[in-house]
Formats: sequence, structure tokens, C-alpha cells
Amino acid sequence: MSNRIQEIVVRDHRLDPAEAEVWITVVPEELTAATRIGGRLMGPRCPYSATVEVAYPLRPWKREDEEGDSKSLTMRVVIPEASLWEPESPFLYQGPVELRQDEQLCERVELSHGLRVITLGPRGIRVNGQQLMLEGIQGERFSEDGLEPLHQAGCNLLLVPVTARTIPLWEAADRLGFLMLGKIVDRETWELAGTLRQHPSCLGWVITPELMHHEILQAVRFSPLSFGRSHLVGCEINPHSLGPLPDGIRFVVCEEALLPLLANYPQPKIVLAEREFDELQSPDVLGWVFTGNIGQ
Repeated sequence: MSNRIQEIVVRDHRLDPAEAEVWITVVPEELTAATRIGGRLMGPRCPYSATVEVAYPLRPWKREDEEGDSKSLTMRVVIPEASLWEPESPFLYQGPVELRQDEQLCERVELSHGLRVITLGPRGIRVNGQQLMLEGIQGERFSEDGLEPLHQAGCNLLLVPVTARTIPLWEAADRLGFLMLGKIVDRETWELAGTLRQHPSCLGWVITPELMHHEILQAVRFSPLSFGRSHLVGCEINPHSLGPLPDGIRFVVCEEALLPLLANYPQPKIVLAEREFDELQSPDVLGWVFTGNIGQ
């Protein structure tokens, strides 16, 4: 019989310095006693570092159909002394995941995965335990040739609308070392954002003021957008939306001129600015996003 892969979910089960363990759950169309998952992850790979690549095979872990609650197979990959993904050194592990039925290859999917932990605490954003000041660019169209000099100049964040046109940027950000904030403006873009949730570059989502008290906010906070990753949800603030924020908003995005009006907001800020500036040293500020003309 033929078979197909319906979904693949990747989880970082353990990220110890000595050893990382990744769980890969595959949901096939049909799951029988003759269904098998194979493949490997190879790496680390990074455009800014010379590396020695090693192949790490997918090994059986557990079958989740014993009680009929799920129809999936979970494999695991163990990587000794793994290289973690971060903007300065975006190490990736990549390789095929194969579905076989009755010993016949049915489908092969290429997987790309970065190991990382991102947290937001009292002292700002930390990537793999190291504090990071965000220095970003807002836009919609970026060429890969244009992204490389931005990275060399210290840019580590892209703020872009979630559209079909911007989806390839998440893959480029994985490889080149940018964190991504996707702007969600309606239910259609929220559903599209769900396809991006497992990218290591995905920092989180920014909703517009119009959605601040909309049901979509609840969907963004609790939906599979965050499945397998810890993502941040923020809100864009303008002079007409300076009221109390709903639960679940972890940060705000605002223009530089609004900073004095937001002094009493408990959420940290990402500042929109038409110029680059380095004087943002307050723990209340996570970083800035340049909104001027970058010649795109």
C-alpha cells in the first residue's frame, strides 16, 4: 500500500551541554504494523564557521497508537556536544525523514532544525542563556544577497508581515542568523503563521492594535503556533491604543516618541526608529527596529 506523511513535529527534548536529544514525531496517513520511519540529521552546518559534519540516525522511541488516541510514530536523535543555533552562529542539523510501508519508500521529507532556547526575563531576551540586545530591520522584501551585509553590520532581527511572500524569509533567517517577528493582522495571516512555528529563527508574533481584544489574540496565545517552541506574543502600540493590555502580551512595539507615555507599562519595549541608535541601555528596552529607507 502507498502512504504519505501528513505532519512532522520536532521537539527539543533535552539540550544538555554534553548531549542534545531531539524528538521527531511523524503522522502518516495510515499507521500499521508495517509502517516504518527512518532517516538522519547531519551537521552542524553554519555559513560562518568551518564544521565537521556527522550523521545522526533517527532511532525508534515510542508508538503513540496503543490506545487509539493518536496515529503517530516518534523517533529520537541523540547529538553529543551539539552546536546550538543563535544569531551569531546559526548552526543547523539537516537531513531526510523517510516513510516506508511494507519495506517500500513512500515519501522523503528534508528536515532542517536548530537547537536553541529563548527566554524573556527581567533582564531582557536570552538566547541559550546569553543576553541579546535586538537590532532589527522592518520590511517585507529582503534578498538573500541583501541579508548577508545586514548580518555583518550587526542586525539580528527582522520584523515582517506574515504573508505568502514573506514565508521564504524564515528559511533564509534560519541559515543566516536572524530572529523573526511576524506581524499578524487577521485570521488568515494567523493560520499562515502556523506553518512557521518550528523555525529556529521564529522569535514570536506581533499583533496589531485592532486585534488586541479580539478572539484571535486567544488563538495566537494558545494555538499550535507555539507547539514545540516557546514563542513570544507582543502588540504594536500607537497613540490611539494606549489603554490597558490584555493578559498574554509579553512585550510592546512602539515608536521612539511614545516611550515617555509607556513608562508605566510593565511590558518591555521594542522601539521603532528611523535612525540607528545605541543609547538604549535600559532593561525596559529589548532593542530597536530600524524603519528608515534601506534601499530595498
